[in-house]
Amino acid sequence: MQACRFLTKVLLLAVFSGLFFISCSPINMTTIDPKHRVVKSPNDNRKYKTLTLTNQLEVLLISDPQSDQAAVALDVQTGQVNDPKSRQGLAHFLEHMLFLGNEKYPEPEEFGRFLSAHGGYSNAYTAFEDTNYFFAVQNEYLEGALDRFAQFFISPTFDSNFVEREINAVNSEHNKNIKDDRRRIYRVIKETSNPNHPYHQFATGNLETLRGEDKDHSELQKQLIQYFEEYYSANQMKLVIVGKDPVSQLEKLAIKYFSSIENKNTQRKSYKDIPIIADQLPRTILIKPVKSMRQLRLAFPLPSLRKYYRYKPSSVISQLLGDEGEGSVLSYLKSKGWATSLSAGLGFGTLDVSFFGIEMSLTREGLNHTDEIVRTIFQYMELIKAEKSLDKYFNEMKKMAEIGFRFKEKEDPIDYARYLAANMQEVPGSDAVASRWLYEKFRPDLVKELLNYLRVDNLQIVMVNPGVKTNIKERWYGAEYAVKPVSKTRQKKWTAPGVNKKLKLPAPNPFIPDNVELKKIEVTEKYPVLLKDTPAIRIWYKQNDSFMVPKANIQIQMASKLAYETVENAAMTKLFVLLLKDQLNEFSYPASIAGLNYSLSNSVNGLVINVNGYSENINLLLQEIVKGMKQFNPDPGKFKIFKNQIKERRQNQKFSQAFQRITYESFHLLSKPLWHTDDYLRVIDQVSISKLKRFIPRLLAQLKIEMLTHGNLTTQDAKAKGDLLEEHFTNPEIASVEEVEEKTLIVPVLPDYIYQLKVEDVNSAIELHYQVGPRSVKQSVTLDMIQQILEKPFYHQLRTIEQLGYLVWSGFRQSNKVEGFYFIIQSGVKDPVYLQGRIENFLAEYLKEIKGLTSKEFNQFRKALIAKRMEAPKNLGEETFRYWSEISTKSYDFGHLDKEISMLKKITKKEVINMYQEIFLDSESERKIAIQAFGKKHRLKSVNGAKITDVKSFKSKMEFYPNPPGIIQSPVYAN
Repeated sequence: MQACRFLTKVLLLAVFSGLFFISCSPINMTTIDPKHRVVKSPNDNRKYKTLTLTNQLEVLLISDPQSDQAAVALDVQTGQVNDPKSRQGLAHFLEHMLFLGNEKYPEPEEFGRFLSAHGGYSNAYTAFEDTNYFFAVQNEYLEGALDRFAQFFISPTFDSNFVEREINAVNSEHNKNIKDDRRRIYRVIKETSNPNHPYHQFATGNLETLRGEDKDHSELQKQLIQYFEEYYSANQMKLVIVGKDPVSQLEKLAIKYFSSIENKNTQRKSYKDIPIIADQLPRTILIKPVKSMRQLRLAFPLPSLRKYYRYKPSSVISQLLGDEGEGSVLSYLKSKGWATSLSAGLGFGTLDVSFFGIEMSLTREGLNHTDEIVRTIFQYMELIKAEKSLDKYFNEMKKMAEIGFRFKEKEDPIDYARYLAANMQEVPGSDAVASRWLYEKFRPDLVKELLNYLRVDNLQIVMVNPGVKTNIKERWYGAEYAVKPVSKTRQKKWTAPGVNKKLKLPAPNPFIPDNVELKKIEVTEKYPVLLKDTPAIRIWYKQNDSFMVPKANIQIQMASKLAYETVENAAMTKLFVLLLKDQLNEFSYPASIAGLNYSLSNSVNGLVINVNGYSENINLLLQEIVKGMKQFNPDPGKFKIFKNQIKERRQNQKFSQAFQRITYESFHLLSKPLWHTDDYLRVIDQVSISKLKRFIPRLLAQLKIEMLTHGNLTTQDAKAKGDLLEEHFTNPEIASVEEVEEKTLIVPVLPDYIYQLKVEDVNSAIELHYQVGPRSVKQSVTLDMIQQILEKPFYHQLRTIEQLGYLVWSGFRQSNKVEGFYFIIQSGVKDPVYLQGRIENFLAEYLKEIKGLTSKEFNQFRKALIAKRMEAPKNLGEETFRYWSEISTKSYDFGHLDKEISMLKKITKKEVINMYQEIFLDSESERKIAIQAFGKKHRLKSVNGAKITDVKSFKSKMEFYPNPPGIIQSPVYAN
């Protein structure tokens, strides 16, 4: 059906009483780029064009004169589905190899170096049916990047010198994921699928599947070339280019660089006649996880629904089953103490097959009631089937989609290009931008057909629980599992007649906006202004004068030393947050469906609340949050559940990957105050509900509030929200509230400190942290220059050349206004002591490379960093984040980017070299601390330096940098 058949007229903006008023009945969501028929939002000022090159490669061009970066993505319709059984993981391996040289640009890091020097980066992923390559770069260097990128698909060399190395990289990637429960569960589900279906295969690949019996890799190289020749055909590719140039110029670039990709007229293989599950259903798969977790998953295989993307037949069923409001499945299961979360919707899917899934996190008690839980779900399905007017739910979703698309904001260019290229494999290019928002009409026939698949004899259940009995070990991850049929008795239990009176379909959503208003601009200041500044509350205000969307973001920090004064207080504050969110859920869920969301979290400073969405109803949600906080009365059953959840999550941290462990230990070691996981585990059992009930009123009695309102709100709106908070959470009789000051440890020049730990991982890891000192403009930009120059060569040498591990990172870090530089490697082949030595050797050897940079090369790096700082926020959320980062850290320097740009223009190569030497190479100024995690393959080693054996004792003897608040320069705004 043509796009124009469901389009309505463009919204008319009219002025009423100083407001830009937009009627939402009906709302037009789209306009069409008239020349090339790309459906886009009226809020989208970009120009689009679709075209097909002579080699049948389909292209979507997007001209955005306001874009600070160009971005490109190319999606090939081949992936794991086409892996030969004898080389599982070949598609993934080929993705790696395309980055490692071609006939025109044979150097393996040519593309990466070019992007890095011009403010860009690249990546790729291999999925089941497609492989996606993408990059970003400064606009003026787009053509050079396109030239290098296109050669991936024209003349790859598959250099034999890099085959062995890259096998090790793929193997390291696999080893990184061995203890990842999400991947282990997914792998077991795949292993238990039909062996004749490609879904069954091991997609990532490792040494065994890729190298096999080959001694010289010549056969692997041949198969790489064969795979490329067979599947990397222009007619199976979709290309998206986003740039600042006009569409006509982008078209010339696409034709010039991508027309040479060969069209082999490859046809996609179909597997629709091969059932994805060969066993008789229903069946149960029992999986033992690494971490303490309990999940129940229901999955129903069904034909692909992709061709019905305009009608979204699964959307109503997904939303009703996944509902969290009063009368929902989750609400009922929570009331019984059986589950803590539930989600529903289409899961894994191809052009031939899909799964409709329902996933729940269970409590320990819930494990004893799985039959009742499954029956509850089937009872709710009967309610859906019996409902005669499901179209009302579809129409609500359609209305929200229309509003959302009407006011659609820009995304990061690289994310946009990557998504669109993949989406063009599923929908026509004309609909690629709009497809997720298209709700053309309600199709009861399609909904009925889908519901017919959601039946007991088409059900696969997956139970994840540490206590399950297993008899099979999965080959590649070692996951333990068992497969069992479901008895007829249990099937009858699940579908026995009877009505659960606690279940009901949701009422009409009261949060769906009737009218959305763009408020009259009152304050035109470049940065947030203060509406109020007292010892109790500080209200920052910034009106949306850039994006013209009827949305607002409210950020609130509620500070009190009491929240983190003791580890028991910190645990109780966390419990309060979890219980309150659960208490608010039935109210907040319909709000979230209507684009109105909130988050609530605890921090070292106290509580942080974020409310965001359409400004019309935002106050209703904020009022309910305040009411919930003031009337907090924890349920004993829920208290037990969430207390256990905190305990399990803390215990599970020891099963995290090695790099995650060292990152956590590094922050804990260098920061004050930070309670450690071991501290929480020591006290959590002592926390009682009576203690919590006594603590929370004390916590909320007197808070120091700092709030930012940003977006479609007036000054009066902002003040009213501040008054609400001030009334309930401040005490005018108290002069000031004592707050926590986060501080960073001062690492001495000598000796070198080393902290070693054993981890439950096959991999080991190192973080080598070089501390520099308190933040300053010149220091920040110099460190960023070092990162820009160093990042790619460090990665290339230690990851690509030396193959030390899949995760090889470096970067410049700020913590509590103190700056440093870190290097992280996770490795399954070398221990942390060896890794540290290689990092230090690299730093010593690379000095001559920095000294050898030409003026042109140095200026390119400088220019890239300036361009990065000059990038404007692309949407309201990005702008809010910039402002809130300054407020929440009490820096208040909203113009720091301008200062850094000015300083970057002055920085010299000599100054960069001097800082490099002072930080990394000069024993009289170098301040270094190493966190070494030893995995199961490596034994602890003795080292030179000062070994930290007791972190608490070590920190007690050290000094810390102060973290004073910045100077507030914004005047109090009076209107």
